[in-house]
Amino acid sequence: DPFEGVASLLDKSLLRQETGADGEPRFVMLETLREFALEQLATSGEEAAIRGRHAVWCLALTEAVGLDLEAGRAQAAWLARLDPELDNVPAALAWFDAADEPANVLRLLAIPGFWAVRPYHAEVRNWLESALHAAPDAPAPIRVKALFAAALTTSFLGDAPAAVAYAEEGLALARELGDPLALGRAHFAAGLAWAFSDNLARAAVAYEEAVSLLRATGVPSWEAMALGELGDTRLMTGDVAEAVPLLDEALALLRRVENPFGIAVILGERAHAARIQGDQVLASRLFAESIAVAAEISSERTLLGAVAGLAGVALAMGQPERAIRILSAVEAAGKSS
Repeated sequence: DPFEGVASLLDKSLLRQETGADGEPRFVMLETLREFALEQLATSGEEAAIRGRHAVWCLALTEAVGLDLEAGRAQAAWLARLDPELDNVPAALAWFDAADEPANVLRLLAIPGFWAVRPYHAEVRNWLESALHAAPDAPAPIRVKALFAAALTTSFLGDAPAAVAYAEEGLALARELGDPLALGRAHFAAGLAWAFSDNLARAAVAYEEAVSLLRATGVPSWEAMALGELGDTRLMTGDVAEAVPLLDEALALLRRVENPFGIAVILGERAHAARIQGDQVLASRLFAESIAVAAEISSERTLLGAVAGLAGVALAMGQPERAIRILSAVEAAGKSS
């Protein structure tokens, strides 16, 4: 009985019980004991079977996360659930890679709703690129999700040409699938890639397509993100009057489904609109809320973006020294992360 085994290890102080972020118990082993246990596993003749079972468990967990994040459910709870397992995921990736199972590597990484929030873009990109190359015939639903994740990570890393290439490949494959959610998200990824390429006209067209498709899917979180990015694109082209209702609609949808990452992002974009309109009080309030929500889910990129937005507010209020201090703090935080 595994429960009796764990209880015995606890009684002997070979394991320590802690409470996880989600309230569930977690068991921690001293590193020296872990190294000894790994040596015993290696000599037991069961290492391959155990590591294989571990990798399958990781895959089941991440696919459960992906299904809920895809539907816009329980984002904060799933972030808290998956964060403590991040040491397990590389081990599972390495196992599937060594076992020549690149399709399972893609399945394990096809949770863009998680990787968009967490700062592991370079590592995820490396694994995705290797597995996409090794598994050109992976099932289309798996490959299209992986291409979406690749487009997002390369966008966040500032590699616009790669982001556009992945987005366009994903778009072509999603058209073949005929799945409105997959196609809508593929258009969203294309919009993001074109926005990072500074081609705002093409980004806007892609986001409009995404909104049109995602409205019909019954997945409000994705519809809201497409609306928000369309609004942000309008904002960047100077059309504030058209941007504001799009951002407000997106924010209302995201609040309704309690999607904290989306809320934090769109709050920051809506705050920029308020700043441009000259309402620095509203801009400050929205940036502050964005910071608070981003802090709750440890989304550092979003948090620092909102803090940098406060520098723009300070500058608009005739406080250049304060703006410089804020931006210096953001730069220092970015270098230390």
